[in-house]
Amino acid sequence: MIARRKSIVLEDRMNMLLIALALPVVAQTAEQAPLQRVLEVEAGGVTAVFQGEPVPPGIEPTLGIRRLVFRFADGSEFPFAPRGTLYFSDWFTDIFSPDGRFVLLPQDHYGPFHVVEVTALDAYLGGGPPFAVVGQNPGVDAGAWVHADARWVGDTTVVYEAGLEDLRSFTFELPVEQSAEGAGG
Repeated sequence: MIARRKSIVLEDRMNMLLIALALPVVAQTAEQAPLQRVLEVEAGGVTAVFQGEPVPPGIEPTLGIRRLVFRFADGSEFPFAPRGTLYFSDWFTDIFSPDGRFVLLPQDHYGPFHVVEVTALDAYLGGGPPFAVVGQNPGVDAGAWVHADARWVGDTTVVYEAGLEDLRSFTFELPVEQSAEGAGG
């Protein structure tokens, strides 16, 4: 099962590489036009506006994402600035936790991911710290691990893939206290 998943992930990455090689033609025309809205996702009074370039028909529109802007209930907008370089395949749109309390943000192709409380998102976008940092740091001599496929699997649980050649699955549980109501009591 794991070997099949790795094969599928590798096949998907090869397909994305082929798509990336075809995108410069689209990108040349997109340079003259402003980025378009690709998708909007809302949680807790905050809207994530994904902006990007048009992609050829039949290609997943999220592969054109180049920028993320957050719009707050008062109408103000703040751009998200990752700490490193994100490639077209690093973006994902299910960034809000299922309960809408947290947002998961990629920082670089090589990780990590930042988890930010939605109520503190404006401060974070202004340079404040994240609630949690999620990722693998294999050590100085181990090389830089690619981080990919981050997703919420619960209100406080993130699963992602990381590795040098073979990606492995990792689970991160946010360090949050359960409320009496959430603990069943």
